Amino acid sequence: MNLNFSKIMPQQAHSKRTWKDRLPYLLAFFIPVLSMIMIFIGKEIYPFGDRSFLRTDLYHQYAPFFQELKDKLANGESLFYTWDIGLGTNFMAIFAYYLSSPLNWFLFLCPSSLVIEFITYGIVLKMALSSLTMTWYLNRHNHTNSIAAAFFGIFYGLSGYMAAYSWNIMWLDCMVLLPVIFLGLERLINDDKCYLYCISLGLAILSNYYIAIMICITLVIYFVICMILAKGKNFNYPKKILNFGLFSILAGGLAGVVLFPEIAALSYTASGNFSFPKDWSSYFSMYDMIARHLVNVEVEIGLKHWPNIYCGVGILLFVPFYFMNKKVSFKEKISYLSLIIFFYLSFSTNVLNFIWHGFHYPNSLPCRQSFIYVLFLLAMGYKGFLGLKDRPKKQYLSVLLGVVGFIILAEKLEASYTGTGDGQYYLFSSFYLSILFVVIYGILIHLYRSKGKNWRMPITVVTLIIITAEATINMSYTSVTTVGRTTYKEYDSNVRTLTAAAAADDDTVFYRTEKVNNRTKNDGAWLDYPSASIFSSTAYAHLTSFYKKIGLESSTNAYGTAGSTPASNMLLGIRYSIYTDNDPKPEDTSLRSFYQSTDNVDLYKNTYALPLGFLVSDSLEADWDLTADDPGINWNNLVHSLGIADDLFVSLDVTNNGTTSVNVTTTEGGYYCFYSAKSGPSKIRISHHNTSKTFDNLSRSFFMSFDYQTDGSLFTITNDDSSSSTIINLSAYRLNEDVLKELYEILDESPMEVTSYTSTSVDATITASTDGRVVTTIPYDTGWTVTVDGNTVDMTAFKDTFVSFEISEGTHTIHLDYTPDGFYLGLASTLICIILLIMIAALIHLWKKNQADEASLNDQEEISASQATALADSEDLENDLSEPTDGALDDETDNEIETDDSVIVEDDDLADEFFEEDSNEPEKPSEEELSEEFSNKDFSKELSDEMLSNKNFSKTDEKRDLSAKKSVSLDSIELDLTRSRHNSLKSKKANKDSQQAVRKED
Repeated sequence: MNLNFSKIMPQQAHSKRTWKDRLPYLLAFFIPVLSMIMIFIGKEIYPFGDRSFLRTDLYHQYAPFFQELKDKLANGESLFYTWDIGLGTNFMAIFAYYLSSPLNWFLFLCPSSLVIEFITYGIVLKMALSSLTMTWYLNRHNHTNSIAAAFFGIFYGLSGYMAAYSWNIMWLDCMVLLPVIFLGLERLINDDKCYLYCISLGLAILSNYYIAIMICITLVIYFVICMILAKGKNFNYPKKILNFGLFSILAGGLAGVVLFPEIAALSYTASGNFSFPKDWSSYFSMYDMIARHLVNVEVEIGLKHWPNIYCGVGILLFVPFYFMNKKVSFKEKISYLSLIIFFYLSFSTNVLNFIWHGFHYPNSLPCRQSFIYVLFLLAMGYKGFLGLKDRPKKQYLSVLLGVVGFIILAEKLEASYTGTGDGQYYLFSSFYLSILFVVIYGILIHLYRSKGKNWRMPITVVTLIIITAEATINMSYTSVTTVGRTTYKEYDSNVRTLTAAAAADDDTVFYRTEKVNNRTKNDGAWLDYPSASIFSSTAYAHLTSFYKKIGLESSTNAYGTAGSTPASNMLLGIRYSIYTDNDPKPEDTSLRSFYQSTDNVDLYKNTYALPLGFLVSDSLEADWDLTADDPGINWNNLVHSLGIADDLFVSLDVTNNGTTSVNVTTTEGGYYCFYSAKSGPSKIRISHHNTSKTFDNLSRSFFMSFDYQTDGSLFTITNDDSSSSTIINLSAYRLNEDVLKELYEILDESPMEVTSYTSTSVDATITASTDGRVVTTIPYDTGWTVTVDGNTVDMTAFKDTFVSFEISEGTHTIHLDYTPDGFYLGLASTLICIILLIMIAALIHLWKKNQADEASLNDQEEISASQATALADSEDLENDLSEPTDGALDDETDNEIETDDSVIVEDDDLADEFFEEDSNEPEKPSEEELSEEFSNKDFSKELSDEMLSNKNFSKTDEKRDLSAKKSVSLDSIELDLTRSRHNSLKSKKANKDSQQAVRKED
């Protein structure tokens, strides 16, 4: 009798997960949270004190951009454009680079007063999620469900990369998603399952396209490794390559709605151009790099190229164990070793560094791809841990001693990096804390290998405590710098009050406002007023050049109003200037007057501020020579090109020019400004009367404005850069107020008067006194569309900088509308890729359904044929049995009774085989479970009785159908019972034949 238990009772599904199954993931998530909360408490970060986790660009850029996004979400404004940053800028580009994380949409629920906390605890959340996804990847990749995976996952979430760059919150989504993407790629290759890979990669590109570039480079490399390591003769390489290419493209297409506009926006930035390096060079040795795996190694966020690769000092033990693990193939070890060496070369050589960072050298924040290296190293370390049980004592002791020796040697060799000069990368504590933790891990490894199961729980708890302590100590020392929360927000409410009051009182619909001394160049975004400054990787490159030409501060990715004069305020339409109690209070003059004040903020109104657009002659584009390095000359060229004979900036004599200290003597009051060539000192002090003012960052080529002076006197200009003895070549100017007034009247003769505006549109009117060109102070961007009297007109870039267009004499209505270049193409890309994925899912579902239907049909035909054969055999046997032999009826009846007993015994034996047959199956049902399923303690006897009595099988079928609740096939049951009946009848016929043979002998 050949019964298959799986046909009657399918294998049970995996039992429900218990808290023990979830424990690795709970630990992986909550340990980083606990660690960061302890650090926040120690550093008094809000709400545990009045400090705030605002660091570097998080202070200057990200916090204001988050506030701008919050305001847009709260007010229902478009994400396409904003007037609050840099004269007006493509906000979609800022969104794509800094803000496109799906989690940021929760800003809508966040009060404006808690935006900093939204960022701070969003960082903590992403640390925890990184640890969680890494733990999930390690367990799935290695087919385990081990708490040890959480130990390695925690060091991913609290790695040196996270310590250095956690304030770059927009990068962290990619760090969270990287383990998911890798697992998705492995499923794509091994199981032809595409969705996890495609969707997670698409989310990474959507969240931050810049870091996603590095992930995509890695995916190509890792895909090649997976193909090399692929097993099986039937492995379809062309299909795998096609799948990888197809679903990678679809992932990019899913993010098209932000990716395409960002690509278009990059053409306007300083990143739009690059020059490939001509020579190869190396930054440091491999040994120096490996030493950065020690505890408390200072992170690098400057220009010194050091990678931030700390991921637990224990990794120095477990990576050697990985190479000793005999369960890991030699081919895999070579592949991963090659990958790690490639990353080391990428960190230390200029050309690979250039390629990894999107064909640009990073402006500080080096080795931004090092989190990928950390993932690979931890994955190797975890496999090394899994092979610990197979390591002889001599091996792991040798590794332990080797690592301790390496650290001791590192203390000697890396001592040159301590102190001044290259920065204090290694402290005394780094080396000896590292040795301490390595020795503790060595002891725990010994206990883990040598002790029984009763020791597992204590060892696990102690290991968890040690790992938490190490990660927390490193994070606390190397990260989480703070600033005063109250200080950062000190003037916020008063500035908002004053700007709101000015907006209510002023008849001018559109104007700009600037703080005289900005806290950041993005204060307009933080405080919600149209401004003229920006610090962003998406800053318009043509604006940085123009600002420099008119004496305002600018750099690669920023421009602002440092160096502003009444002339630049007029041109850029800056009507109001904000002074705080930290600024010297200016006097009222013909060019500026006090407007209103609060406790610690004063608002002044500038007399001359041009509207958003104004009429000039067509010839001004060619007539205005803007090529001089000295902004005073460029301003004078402007007034001369407009027919004004006198200079706007009157040149003054400079005494001792070409030395480290020069003098300028003036004879009358007025606005004074000075310009030092870019090749001069980076820091200068100007003294006048009993006051002095220091200007730094002068390589950015801006005016040193000394504001209004009531009388003439001596100015002393001194090189204040202690590290330089550079001589001063200075230009000194006094602003001619009469010429400024004349310039304003010429440009304001035919103003473009704004009647209304939104974040993406402007409606205005103009009465042109003659044919000419309307020049706006809107940064040129082809996303703008201009219509005059309802007709679209061509738009050009005035001086390669501002939106301008031709207009004829007379009164006209003007409408400007903005849509980012590439938005509709990107939107179409996203929608098409979503539809394609849905279609692919539907096709796969239909194909699987058809395959299942065909298989079911074939099984049904096979069962029917087997049933027919078995029933035919049974009928033949019944016919044979129905023919009695001479004088044998009584004996036959007796034998039938004996046969009943023998069949029962026989079927009891078969029943034992029935439960043992699938003993190798992963989830064999217990005897108690079978008793409950069939609700009969003697199922075998009942089955035998029914076969012998030729009863109707339907009743038994119903019982079995009710007991086997998991998709039991009635046809399969009937076939099995038919075969059982057939075997029973064969047994009866054999008994009958035997009796007949005995009678013949008698």
